[in-house]
Parts: sequence; C-alpha cells; structure tokens
Amino acid sequence: MLSYFSVLECKEKVADIIFALDSSDSIWPEDFVKQTDFVQKVVDSLTIGPNNIQIGLVTFGTRIKPYFQLKDHKDKRSVLTAIQSVYALGEGTNTGATLKYIREEMFKRENGGRKWADKIVILITDGVSRDRKETMMEGSLSRLDDIEIFTIGVGYSVDAMELDVIASKPKEKHQFLVENYKSLHHIRHSFTATTCKVSDLKINSKNQNPSKQYGSSYKAESVEQSRFIGSKICDCCKSKPAEVYFVLDSSSSIWYPDFIKQLDFVREVVSLFDMEKDKTRVGVVTYSDGVHPVIPLDAYSMEEFEAKVKKIPYLTGGTSTEAAIQYLREVGFSKDNARSDVAHVGIIVTDGQSRSFEKTAKEAGLAHKQAIQLFAVGVGKAVDEEEMLEIASDPDENYVFRVDDYEALKKIESLLAVKACEGKLGILIIPGNVGANRYLLYTQCLKTFGNGFVSDQFLVYVRSISVMYIIMRYT
Repeated sequence: MLSYFSVLECKEKVADIIFALDSSDSIWPEDFVKQTDFVQKVVDSLTIGPNNIQIGLVTFGTRIKPYFQLKDHKDKRSVLTAIQSVYALGEGTNTGATLKYIREEMFKRENGGRKWADKIVILITDGVSRDRKETMMEGSLSRLDDIEIFTIGVGYSVDAMELDVIASKPKEKHQFLVENYKSLHHIRHSFTATTCKVSDLKINSKNQNPSKQYGSSYKAESVEQSRFIGSKICDCCKSKPAEVYFVLDSSSSIWYPDFIKQLDFVREVVSLFDMEKDKTRVGVVTYSDGVHPVIPLDAYSMEEFEAKVKKIPYLTGGTSTEAAIQYLREVGFSKDNARSDVAHVGIIVTDGQSRSFEKTAKEAGLAHKQAIQLFAVGVGKAVDEEEMLEIASDPDENYVFRVDDYEALKKIESLLAVKACEGKLGILIIPGNVGANRYLLYTQCLKTFGNGFVSDQFLVYVRSISVMYIIMRYT
C-alpha cells in the first residue's frame, strides 16, 4: 500500500493520464489480466475527479482501440469499473501509431483534455514495435508537446533502446523494466509515487546535474581549460552580440545516445555565451531528410534554453546538409528573424556526408557571401574532409573542428564558444549611383581591410576584419 505521504501528494495532483496497454498476440490472456489489474491498483491510489486526475485508456495491437476518454469517467469507481471491461486485441505491436493517436486525439479539449493539467502517458509493452523509427519519432514529438511519458517494459523481448527513446528524462524516473507481468506489483508503489511527483520533477529539473538529465557522463575540465574559460570567455563573450544557430545532424548515422551527447554539447557551449537581452541570441535546427527548426532564434535564460533542448526530437533519415544551410540563409538569418547589425554564426555538426556535395558546397558559398560565418564540426571517421572545408568559413584553421566521437565534443566546447564569440560583423554597403571611380575605391577598401567581395548588385559584404570601418551610403 502507498505511504501516507505519497497519497497526500496525489491529493493535490492535477493531471490527465492516458494508459496505453500492449494488447498484441505476444501477451497471454492471463498476463493481460495482470496488466489491467496493475492499472486498477495504480488508479485506486490516485485522487480521481474533474479537478484532480482524469484517466483515459487505449489498447494497441495492430489496431488501436480507445476504451474511454478523459471526459468519460468523473469518479474512481466509474474508472475502475471501465477497466474491468478491457480485453486483449491480438495481432502486432503498433506502438508508434498509438503514441500519435494519443498525442493528436486523446488530449484534445473535446475529449476532456485540460490546458492547465499535466499530460502523462503510461505505456506498458512486452515486445518490439512494428516500426521502430516511427515509434521513436512519435515519442520525441509527444515530449515536444509537453507530454510526460512513462514506459514499463515487461520480459526479455522488449527493445530497451526503443523504450529509452520513448521515455521522458531523466530515464531513471520514467523507465521501468520487470521480468514478467506478475512482477508488475513490485514496482506499483514506486511507480505511483513517481507519477504523482511529475510536476515537481519538471520544476526541479532545472537544478539537476546535467549528466542525470541526459544520461551521459561528464568529466571535470582540466586546470588549463578552466584558466582558458576564466580569461578568454570573459573577454570574448561578455559583451559581443551575435545571432548563433546550432545545426545538428539527426540522420540515421547517429545513434540516439550520441544524439543526446550532441545536445549536451550545445547546452555546454551556450552556457558560455552572454545570453542577456541585446547580447547573444541562439536557435537550433536539426536536419535529416528535411530541416526542422526546433528552437527559434531568440534570447533565452539558460533555464529556458535547457528546457527546450531536452525536448528536441531524435529523427533519423538522410543527411540534407545543403537544405539546412539554405534554411539559415533564407529563413534563419533573414531580416524578419535576425538582427542585421550583429554577427551571424552557424555551427554545423555532422558525422557523415551530405546527400549532395555539389549542392552543399553551393549553399555554403552563398552563405559565405551573405557574411554568415559557418563553423564545421566533424565527428568520427565517416565525415568528408573536403566537404567540411567547403562548408567552413575562411581561414579553415579557425572554422573547422574534427573530433573522434561524440564523447570528444567536450574537448572543443570552450574553444568553439570563444571562436563563435570572436565572430566578426559583416558590413553591408549599399551605394546609390556609383560611378566607376567610386566603385574601384570601394573595392580597394575591401582589399585593404578585409576579405570581402562585391556582388553584381553592388551589395558588398566584408568578413573577418579586425577593425570596424563604417562606410556611409553614397548618393
């Protein structure tokens, strides 16, 4: 039986909870009964009602069967009675489609969903989903919609990696594994207490150790690196305004644990920026088959940014590097989204080769011409070094980084932050009626003070200059 204090915590809980029960042909009828018995005991420990906890339930095999919506039962007795009528469907394990159905339908207002209530999904399964990619995608999308997901894996046939991807973080609070359905009762007390504390977890997660949040290891920085942070970062990042986009590889070549390390890397680099108003603004884009702007360019507190990073979905697919760079040019750093009077910086992380070297090189060249400074961070042995050089701004030694694996990203966090903070502001000169002599004067200035170029429309961008020269509009 739950402790007195755990029950008290549930008395004040306001949540919409959906149980998703595996009803595939891998589960025996007597085990399905044990599953529903577990659900009844959990529900019996909660305070059910329109102003507290509402319960919905769906089973899934090949088909998805919603037994009751959040709005259907207003008291505990009614919910417990409804659970008794749930039966097994048989057939396959369509986990991904089930998560999608819950996200798109069961939390709707017309089905009883409340905007002010926590959204929680409790998924129980004893097998592997029919479409692993779809399942992981739907888990990520659900978390992006602020749905807290608990997973309970039963037996030795479950895909632990799949459940890890589906479950919310921290993993140790949201993922449960038991040997068989009979063992479900062993986790009921701790599981119910944890579910009751979800709101507290959300609030306190900002202060938790990041290694616990993301499930990756952290090492203390060396004395030399600490000195480097203490002096160089303060000098370079404290007062340098910039617009910075992280462009992250989310293709099939990157495993989920490495994707999490990539997110850790972003968080650590950003922690070195000056994120105060009118200083550095940060955005994040992921790319696989397509481009996914997951964090809009804006000024965030570190707590706000970390919360958004934790919700970035893991996608899989191809490597559309060219499309990601095109997005930076045409949308990310457009005049509607980015400040024109500060440095524009793109940090591109990849562990593979793009779908088209030619298109990637072309897009990178166009980005350089728009004074967008591109850092290329290559991870592992599969990256195309020539492509990295094409992507990166000049000089290559300042804009190209290579590491052996995602764990090694930690080694370049501080250096990359400094390089990004040192980003130079491109100067845009728009002359009016320019004669030949005046045009030559402008271009001579560029050759003297920077490595810029002149376009056919007389739009001049100056990059990588050490001193700011302001040339007024000439008419």
